[in-house]
Amino acid sequence: MDNPFIPTTQRLDQVAWTIDQRGINSIPAAALRELGFLARSAGGSQVLSDVLVDTTAPAVARQRAYGRIAELLAEPTQPEPVTCAA
Repeated sequence: MDNPFIPTTQRLDQVAWTIDQRGINSIPAAALRELGFLARSAGGSQVLSDVLVDTTAPAVARQRAYGRIAELLAEPTQPEPVTCAA
């Protein structure tokens, strides 16, 4: 049974806490790939997604990539402004 990662603010905070306590390598690779995919779907940078999942990248770079991706995914979508003709 698939258990997709749903990036709620609470879930993103849990991942951040785990990264802080146990390091980025403690997060399953599949979860990081899913986050990268979701970030790209939300208009995020391919570079950030690549760094996040690259186990050869420095941990600090991967952690920063996670932070930027989490910020993107936690940010509420802004509706298009409505203009009124006068």
